[in-house]
Amino acid sequence: CLGDEAEGENQLDLGSDDEAEDHFDGEEDGDVEPADDAAMDDDNEAGDAQMGSRILARVAEGKQMDLSALKQEIQDDAGLLSNWRKAQLLGEKRSREEVFKNLVSNCSTYFGYSEELAEYFLQMFSPETAVKFFEANEQQRPLTLRTNTLKARRSSLMQALTQRKVQVDPIGSWTKVGLKVYQSQVPVGATPEYLG
Repeated sequence: CLGDEAEGENQLDLGSDDEAEDHFDGEEDGDVEPADDAAMDDDNEAGDAQMGSRILARVAEGKQMDLSALKQEIQDDAGLLSNWRKAQLLGEKRSREEVFKNLVSNCSTYFGYSEELAEYFLQMFSPETAVKFFEANEQQRPLTLRTNTLKARRSSLMQALTQRKVQVDPIGSWTKVGLKVYQSQVPVGATPEYLG
């Protein structure tokens, strides 16, 4: 696999300066070439491979890949950064930058973010808030429906769906058309009420 990456790097050679000048001359005349979609796909595949290689690198280094231990390390590092002065008084030997880089690496591995994006969120929010944000993004959102009031009322739609063994409730007092689906024995999208 490493041989393939080395060949890919050789293919990215832009050529000599003379070729570059010829290319710019063509652009001045209005000849612009379209972007290569295959190159964009290669970049996406490289990002996926980088994510997998990061996990494999941790395994090769002998670090545990136990997710519960990784999660605990994330919580510990976030707590350290939130109370850094107290951590120093208690004898923390790592520098703040080392703890932050370790937290970025662990968050990107555990939650599946790129390191740049994880670092961005950890700088934008406090470390504990950023970890809560990452966890919130992992939660499954509830299925909700909006009643088409031109065709039915929310109460009649609730009765029809309840007869089809769908457990629904109104979303809240702030909307007159929303329904929240808790459980359904049939796919809601396949019911006549949804299709109609």
